[in-house]
Amino acid sequence: MTEPWVVWLTWRAEGARSLALAVQENHRAALDSFRAAYAVFLANDEVTTRQMLELVASLVARGVPPQDLLAVLESDPARSAGLHPLIVALHHQAGDPVRAPQETEEVAADIRDRFREAEERVSCVVDSLDDHE
Repeated sequence: MTEPWVVWLTWRAEGARSLALAVQENHRAALDSFRAAYAVFLANDEVTTRQMLELVASLVARGVPPQDLLAVLESDPARSAGLHPLIVALHHQAGDPVRAPQETEEVAADIRDRFREAEERVSCVVDSLDDHE
């Protein structure tokens, strides 16, 4: 059995690698790393669930297609059960029609706000870098 700290460290390292690759616009490799992070994701842990929301928002902001993230998340229904609002938000982001209970839709709307905030942060950083060139 793998030690819990090794699982946590693998989750954090692969998540960080995924984001670094997305920043480099290497979306295919970013998805591979995201898939590796998801393989050790602790689905019933509040902290890692919050970290997953932040990671997905950052990946979306960096141009990783929501459909590709959905494919990873939906590949393991047991693991993704606690991520239903995130999955609904990604479907909306991808332009897919989706129906969910009102409470789930409300949480998904909040998550989409996080997507927009992350996109705005990325845009500000890019604009700042352009100003310095």
